[in-house]
Amino acid sequence: MRRARALAGLLRGRESGAWRGQSTQAGIPFLSEGIPRRIDTYAGVLEEIYTVNERMHVKQGLQNIRDLNAAIGDPAGALNVVHVAGTNGKGSVCWKLAEALRATGSRTGLFVSPHVSSFRERVRIDGELISEEDVVKHLSFIIERAEAANIHATFFEYVTALAMHYFASNGTDMVVLETGLGGRLDSTNIINAPALTVVTNIGLEHTRVLGDTLEAIAFEKASIAKPHRPMLVGPNVPLGPVEEICSSRQAPLHVLAPQPLDGDYDVENVAMARAALEILGRDTSTDAVARALRQRPPCRFEIIPHRPGSVYVLDAGHNAPALKKLFSSLDSRIPELHAAVGAAPHENVRIQLVLALSSDKDLEGCGEAIAAATGHFSDIICTQAATSRAQSSQTIQANIGAALSQVGVDASSMVSAAGSVEEALVLADHKAAASGQPSVTIVCGTIFMMTEVRHHLGMDFPVDPLAHKAI
Repeated sequence: MRRARALAGLLRGRESGAWRGQSTQAGIPFLSEGIPRRIDTYAGVLEEIYTVNERMHVKQGLQNIRDLNAAIGDPAGALNVVHVAGTNGKGSVCWKLAEALRATGSRTGLFVSPHVSSFRERVRIDGELISEEDVVKHLSFIIERAEAANIHATFFEYVTALAMHYFASNGTDMVVLETGLGGRLDSTNIINAPALTVVTNIGLEHTRVLGDTLEAIAFEKASIAKPHRPMLVGPNVPLGPVEEICSSRQAPLHVLAPQPLDGDYDVENVAMARAALEILGRDTSTDAVARALRQRPPCRFEIIPHRPGSVYVLDAGHNAPALKKLFSSLDSRIPELHAAVGAAPHENVRIQLVLALSSDKDLEGCGEAIAAATGHFSDIICTQAATSRAQSSQTIQANIGAALSQVGVDASSMVSAAGSVEEALVLADHKAAASGQPSVTIVCGTIFMMTEVRHHLGMDFPVDPLAHKAI
């Protein structure tokens, strides 16, 4: 806490004069003078960090973030952290855990990625997004310190440093920190003494970077374990590499028992968050904690009313394991969907799917997940987000068509392709209206299309002055 107060002093010093180029009471200079105006506005700061990876060679490793953390006063060392990794579910577990820690009286920071519509969604304290002003204040300081120390930081290193500096400067009691990619070499992995580390589950994703076996990926993610600090892992995590890491670091290992899902994939997320709270010594028996654990982050089976008799379901399930969980839960969610569209229990409700994926996803596995649930869908509309990482809608269409043919389904009239997200949504609305039936449109896949979906539905949400970047 002493270091956290010192960091808060640095920023107060900046606001009272050091912002203009003077030194703070701790002797760390703020180099605002001579720095281009672009980093003194919210749009300018975003442009700076969104484009930084285009101007440098991005290499894996922790030395850069360690140097950057040291240059800004070691905020990482001032934080009491729950560090969470995993292939799927980690965002939901982080969200539930942060809400529950708040419910038990802790001032709690939450760092997650990527964002849906606004960069500010990545960093929040007690549910409140970091303000545009604080993004400018903290990031411009961090950029100045990086330039002064000749540290060539990446986008995610800058964002990680922003979160840690903001949390340490604002007196958080606890911080829930989500890894970006993997764990061992992730920028968040500079927390030396976390209160707890967590691995939610393991699936085959980012295999080019993390390895092409479940055991290899488990090793990468479980490498956030720290000496003598407890680690909690989910029931499907391969235990061989985890036990080896925990044993070598004398880290107490807790393994969550398999959960009776009953079609609801969120049951395991709730159980993971509750188990984490218990390891932290928190009381999980209160109504406030129960309510917190029921919370879901945006775009996790989020039901949005659209028109009379029509709703959208937004879900950021973006890889084969996540899609399998989403679609396998539909049977148990039929009563909920009937209620959402105002249909009688035995009335037929039409369900259609709008899908977009990133180009690095397992298309064959995603196709198999859809084929296994094809009986639920009247139409499947393939589309693509407006990012360089998007898989083409025609490629997705062809892959799903091949998967459906393997189970004896003619995809020629059922599966279509739309060149943009808006085109896909307009087509979905047209099909729903023409059917004359209560309709549910499930929009799933890459989170990078959800801003357009939110716009289409007229939702109220934070937006940025720059277009969303797929980082």
